[in-house]
Amino acid sequence: MIAFAVSGLAVWQLGEQTGAWRRLAVKRAADGWRSQKDADDVEMAIDHALQAMAIDLERGQIEQALSGIHPERQDQYRSQLNGQTDKAADFAAALKSAKVIYISSDTGNYESGRMAMVSASLPDRMLDAAHDDKQVDQTFTIVMVWYEDRWVIDS
Repeated sequence: MIAFAVSGLAVWQLGEQTGAWRRLAVKRAADGWRSQKDADDVEMAIDHALQAMAIDLERGQIEQALSGIHPERQDQYRSQLNGQTDKAADFAAALKSAKVIYISSDTGNYESGRMAMVSASLPDRMLDAAHDDKQVDQTFTIVMVWYEDRWVIDS
């Protein structure tokens, strides 16, 4: 009986390292953040912040949109977006496509102790300059932090 249990444990551990069992273990670990008590509320708050920023960008309200960026990063975004209507529109479209892919746990230790990662995509019309007939992956990750009682972009 003990030999059977040891054999079963060995097979299970081997399975965790290979094939379908490994894929299930990786997915379970990657989606672990979803089991946090406030995951749905945080996800909604992040989505709301990004959608509001997208609307401001579409309206040409760059300074208002920049309030959704961490203060240490605002000048960088300002220089990229001011007077660049196409860039602002593309960034707004990307923000509208954003999906939360990770939220850190709430340790409650200090204001920037909580972060999230969001996946976004630039519009499909943006093609690889070297290959006009071939689209390239325009997906990127946005890092967000909890700053002064709100979620802001910090990447």
